[in-house]
Parts: sequence; C-alpha cells; structure tokens
Amino acid sequence: MGKYLLKIVLKVVLHSDNRRYEAMEIAAAVDGVTLVALEGEEKDRLVAIGDQFDPIDLICAIRKKIGYAELITVEKDHTVRNG
Repeated sequence: MGKYLLKIVLKVVLHSDNRRYEAMEIAAAVDGVTLVALEGEEKDRLVAIGDQFDPIDLICAIRKKIGYAELITVEKDHTVRNG
C-alpha cells in the first residue's frame, strides 16, 4: 500500500491581499502541509495538500488568526510517491 497525500479545501473570508498572504502563511506552517494555494473567482478557497497532517489543526489555526473558515472537502490522493 502506497503513501497518499491529503487535500483539503476551506472556504475563508479574505478581503485583502494581505489577509490572503497571511492565511497562506498559516496553512504552510502546519506540520505536514507541503502545498498551499488559493482558488475560486474571489480567491476565497484555501487549498492545502500534504502528507499526514490534521485538517482540524489547520482549521483551528485559520479560525484563530483569520476568522471564518468552513471545511468544503477532504480528499485522499492515493498516488504512490517516490521516496
């Protein structure tokens, strides 16, 4: 059985570029998160991808420092990774 990556998508309220940058920094600081991106027309979807991280840790960190955060999806990518 191969390793998998976890992908979660959060809806967040980000009214400025500074808040977007701050949200991405918070997500990137969570242990296990390797990729962070913003999606959606209004850049209101925060996507975090990583190996063995707890989505609850990410949601709590975002809510504590940014405010509103809603969990949209949690997916496992069953692609075998090298290493």
